[in-house]
Amino acid sequence: MKFKQITIVNFMRYKGENILRFSTDDKMNVTAILGNNTFGKTTIAQAFRWGLYGEVITTNYAKKEKAVLLNNEIIAELGINTPGEVRVEITVSDHVGEIEHEYKFIRRQSFKKTSPNPNNYDIAPISKARLTVQISKNGVPAEDGVIDNDYDGKRPAGYVQDIINNMFPEKLSNYFFFDGERWNESKNKTDEVKRSINTILGVSSILKIKEHLKDGNRDYKTTVYKRLNSSIKGSSTESQELKSRISDYESRIAKLEKDKENYIQDIKAAEDDRDIFGEILENNHTAEEDQNELKRLESRIESNTRHMENCYRDFIKLFSSCDKLLVSELIPSIERVLKQIDLEGKDIPGVTSDTIDWLIDSGKCLCGEELIPGQSHYEALMKLREEVYPNKIGGPAKLLRSRLDEWANQTAIFVEDIHDKAKEYEDFREEIQRDLRKRDKLEERIDRSQNLQEVRKKYNKAKQNIADASRKKGEVEGKIISYQTNIIGLSGQLKQLEQQDKINKPIYRALEYVNELYAIAVKDVEKLERPTIRELNAIIAENFEKMFNSKDKYACLEDDYKIHMYYRSVGGFSDYEETNLSNGELIAINFVYIVSILELAKMRQEREHGTSRILKLPLVLDAPFSNLSNENTHLIANKLPEFAEQVIIFMLDKDWEASGLRHYTLPDYCYRISRDFAENSSTIAPNGGEF
Repeated sequence: MKFKQITIVNFMRYKGENILRFSTDDKMNVTAILGNNTFGKTTIAQAFRWGLYGEVITTNYAKKEKAVLLNNEIIAELGINTPGEVRVEITVSDHVGEIEHEYKFIRRQSFKKTSPNPNNYDIAPISKARLTVQISKNGVPAEDGVIDNDYDGKRPAGYVQDIINNMFPEKLSNYFFFDGERWNESKNKTDEVKRSINTILGVSSILKIKEHLKDGNRDYKTTVYKRLNSSIKGSSTESQELKSRISDYESRIAKLEKDKENYIQDIKAAEDDRDIFGEILENNHTAEEDQNELKRLESRIESNTRHMENCYRDFIKLFSSCDKLLVSELIPSIERVLKQIDLEGKDIPGVTSDTIDWLIDSGKCLCGEELIPGQSHYEALMKLREEVYPNKIGGPAKLLRSRLDEWANQTAIFVEDIHDKAKEYEDFREEIQRDLRKRDKLEERIDRSQNLQEVRKKYNKAKQNIADASRKKGEVEGKIISYQTNIIGLSGQLKQLEQQDKINKPIYRALEYVNELYAIAVKDVEKLERPTIRELNAIIAENFEKMFNSKDKYACLEDDYKIHMYYRSVGGFSDYEETNLSNGELIAINFVYIVSILELAKMRQEREHGTSRILKLPLVLDAPFSNLSNENTHLIANKLPEFAEQVIIFMLDKDWEASGLRHYTLPDYCYRISRDFAENSSTIAPNGGEF
């Protein structure tokens, strides 16, 4: 089931006819409407609600009971007897197999000015809103033509509205029509959560039975139990005395209930103060974190600077200790020269021409033979003299070549050591530069931080007020329980007395039936609720991890019907609750709950009926990311196309960029809202997601 189009005519901020067409593509299933605050994004969301359900909801800018539907410019142009019409048309496509059913719902209402004064903009409806539908199959209009919700002679009144409620259950509308700001403001969504779970369970009728029997509500102020109890007739002075004492306790309980309600209001007011000041502290908590980060950075810079200096000294030592490097470039030239030298000479290692000259001068060879010119020994030495250094350099050349080979090897190792040391030095230098830039930014941010001492005092005071009011509320509740116990005891005595009267016997029998039926209803609801909440919490845990990419935190629905967030482990403690949630975290958790409750509804319908229309529903989201970080915005936004067949989202420009939803949005289905401040009206136009 998908929205194809909405046409808004003279509705609130939109003068004349404004048309929005929505993507029905299976993959590129996102339609984005961008605009600044106060430009009219929420007005379009209100148009959806009015078109489908005939009412708008309370927002920051419009109270439900004071909402003016007709555009102000149109009102200004009206004469005293000239009507002005508001109209919203919503076209819905629903595929059943190969057949496309198209429904065009039209809700319109006319208004007139209540005063001829041109400066008086008060208007009144001429008649109640009219709702009709045009139905077609595969583009062919149905034979019925236009079906009127109230005036169709073939069908009962409310037929068209029933079609809408079957498609888009109003009891779940707060979930597939997600108002980020509304969910942010309503921190305690207990009643909302209970209603949604009861809707899924299908126990609304059982709850009405409980209310009718004993609990009471706005519709059942006098319950069956109270009516029966009040009809019991007393027959003795003792019974009258017991009734008087019971009445006295009931009066005390009524007074204590008012005191309890006052303490609840005090707690709520203090919680609001705590949330306000806590948000300020949370938003500025980064100042403390920045200080700690600055210390860590300075320590790291100091440490890395020492390491870099040590690298430099090691670098110098390497250069100082390897003189061979200075001649490393000459080694190839020397080797070429050595190759040209006869290294295979007949010289004797260690023997030079000076050695032979000494022997000749001494006249005696080392072997003891006399050295006489002309004789063989003398001539042999003279011949040898020509073969040794410095006449022949074969021996030193061999030694030099050996040394050169050694130097070449040492030079290669040295060059590698130099390279490693230089890289290590450069790595430290780059890291220091990065940290210096970070330090500069942190110092700027810290310089801008405010003095939070007074805010901290107010925050602590609010927490203390919550504790005091909670303690007093607990004392009152204890007294109420005590008085209720007394009433039960006195009622037992009264029952014994009055049961003796035959007139009261049928009444007591009826009261027993009431108690038994009530106990059965309570048991049935509890029997269904507990496994449902367990199933829901499993879905919540899975979606929380998907959306926030977090394994160190989890969220769950507790017995108080509130969503709580826990750290799996903090400081040695497991399942540690985070109680000081930011507005962004509250919205994020609420969003996880909304997606999860719709998913649970889908699963329940599929189990019970073999199919489900839930989450074949589109998701229409108004400002879902306004208080989220860019990271959380991106994580959640990229999961949206998976959770619904169609997503229609109203958002700020900044959230559009952070979301990454342009990858799921066709250019024709990205719109921008413009506002004419002079005329106080807005217009919508496609812009392809460009700024």
